[in-house]
Amino acid sequence: MRQWWILRVSSKGDVLWQLRMLPSSLIRSSCLSHGFFLVTNHKVDGDLIQLAYDHVDHFLNLPIEEKIKDGPDSIVANYFEWHIIICTLVYQKYSEAMHGLALSIMELLAIRLGVDRMLYREFFEDAVSIMRTNLYPTCQEPNLSLGTGPHCDSNALPILHQDLVGGLDVFVDNKWHKVRPIPGALVINIGGVFAALSNGIYRSSLHRAVVNSHKERGGLWSSLYVPKS
Repeated sequence: MRQWWILRVSSKGDVLWQLRMLPSSLIRSSCLSHGFFLVTNHKVDGDLIQLAYDHVDHFLNLPIEEKIKDGPDSIVANYFEWHIIICTLVYQKYSEAMHGLALSIMELLAIRLGVDRMLYREFFEDAVSIMRTNLYPTCQEPNLSLGTGPHCDSNALPILHQDLVGGLDVFVDNKWHKVRPIPGALVINIGGVFAALSNGIYRSSLHRAVVNSHKERGGLWSSLYVPKS
């Protein structure tokens, strides 16, 4: 089984400073070979992560009659029902936390590329952030189905929080390797945009989401895309 490189950051002090103290060979090795690594003790509030999952579960467990209802007829800006407002605020805070973490990691990746530390942070400072929630129900014949087929991410620096069920596979050395979930860890991978900005030095790898027959699995996915300007 392949061992994935894990950034274990102390819960105290500046995250970026600690990341910069790590051996450059480890960072480069991960980004050059497959572009995947895990970050723990990242200072993203665990309660916020759980709250985001709670709102996902609430929506997915609504009866179908509620899910297909038409929205309000009002065209007043920012008008939503109260529970939608709360959900939106939670996802906004989660996206902002992931945005900040992504920018810090980009500083580290820039340093290891030998370019100006602030190059990518400044480039992506006002980038559009996308958040997505994933749910993969159980499947009676998991070997005949995929949650998400093999693909490479086209965005910049995706960040995934996967639940403890697992199901993320990465294609390295001509075979699939499982990324075992670690409590509290975030999975980071190099997207196509960042691979291009590194002149192909960093690699964006093929990966997939698989299903199982005994337990549904889910995850919170976010990423930076291209800057607004």
